Amino acid sequence: MQDSVSPKGRRGCPNKLDLEDQVLICLQYWREYRTYFHIAQDWQVSESTVCRTVQRKRKCVSEFGEIPFRRKKVLVEPITETKNGCDGCNGESN
Repeated sequence: MQDSVSPKGRRGCPNKLDLEDQVLICLQYWREYRTYFHIAQDWQVSESTVCRTVQRKRKCVSEFGEIPFRRKKVLVEPITETKNGCDGCNGESN
């Protein structure tokens, strides 16, 4: 009988980056909003390697639940009025 582990379990070239580096690349892309080009220049890999890494890790992370990758930033908070209609006068009357 043959072993349950196939000698051809992994095909293709080995990864140029280990798992820790792949996670760092993804964090740079998701949190710092850097382009594939600039990340590839820093890590000395091709843009396609960065793109494949980010896409594969996004699939893995999205399986754990709904995680927002790009959050909308609030640039201006809405103005709220106080009880007496004065905004910022600490309740004092004129």
